[in-house]
Amino acid sequence: MKNKFQKLILVIFYSVLSSGLIAQIPFKPAYIVTDLNDTIQGYIKADIDDNLKSSFFFRESENGKVDVYSTSDVKAFVFDNGRCFERFISYKKVQGDSVRNCFFAKNIMEGKIDIFTIKTLKKDKPDFVFRNNQTMKIVHIQEPKKVQEMTDKGLKKRYVENFYLGYINYVKYDSTNITDLQRNQIRYATKDIKEDIREYNTKFEEEYPIKEYVDQKDYTYNVSFGVAILNPYVGFPYRLSYFRYKNNPELTYKFSTFRGITFHNNLDANVANSNTDANVPKAPLYYMNIMPFGVSYHGRPEKIIPFIYAGVGVGLYARLDPDGNIFKAFPTINLGGGVKYKIGNKAIVLELVPSLFAVYMNIGYEF
Repeated sequence: MKNKFQKLILVIFYSVLSSGLIAQIPFKPAYIVTDLNDTIQGYIKADIDDNLKSSFFFRESENGKVDVYSTSDVKAFVFDNGRCFERFISYKKVQGDSVRNCFFAKNIMEGKIDIFTIKTLKKDKPDFVFRNNQTMKIVHIQEPKKVQEMTDKGLKKRYVENFYLGYINYVKYDSTNITDLQRNQIRYATKDIKEDIREYNTKFEEEYPIKEYVDQKDYTYNVSFGVAILNPYVGFPYRLSYFRYKNNPELTYKFSTFRGITFHNNLDANVANSNTDANVPKAPLYYMNIMPFGVSYHGRPEKIIPFIYAGVGVGLYARLDPDGNIFKAFPTINLGGGVKYKIGNKAIVLELVPSLFAVYMNIGYEF
């Protein structure tokens, strides 16, 4: 039975790999605002922020023709879940800006001062755009540079530029002299900057209501069954697993976190292989692995998505021996990899997993 199941998984594995790749990033309800201030309802490809900062794919109906819109065509676009992007042209509007380009930025806070972010996968921290809705001042800041200088004593001095602090204060107040403004010590981090602007916006909340956008998360669940293909055991060793994945589809499609649990059933080789008599009791092994945290790295959302993962956990081991049962608990590191074959928003999962006792070939379902 074990050999038949292994062959079945291999056939499915080959069929998946030979089926080809088709883009699977979904289109979601949204609308766009053109340069003529016309609003067009439709669907936008819900890509990550980095891929939406200069252009996006749009269609007016679910199965309609797909068009590409860029910063030269559209002033803003908004998904139905509130994810909103506006266009900024730095050489015309953004004061104190060394970046000479045109881009879409995502609105993460509304109030007297709006905050927008421009996220790029190549950079650790996003750019920020601030707009004062009373004075209409607009400022674009970037992650500060690390600078190294020589002191009078010939020693190297390293520090981080803090010009961004002056620009944040500049957009808050009416003074036109940035250097005259007191600079609050705010770290260049999304959390700290939002807290500072939120505190400022609260003073004017009656006239400018505060509204914040939080990146949308989604969760997927995976159940699988597998058999050992490389193992020292007899009988039918098998593996059951359940995982819950947490994804941030607006920030990255490459990484997700997960937690899960696996169960393994085997026969002890030392007992089973040395006793060919069917009347001699075997020594079953039961192994459960509880993983509170893990990270999965996967390819771009296509029809076929390769992935690998690693997680940490606690292993619970039980060996039921006629001469005395054995129970143990120990820390574990869990590895695996394979491919997912997308079927709509669900997937068939095929993976290879090395474990404490064997290497398993698994087939699963993700929903």
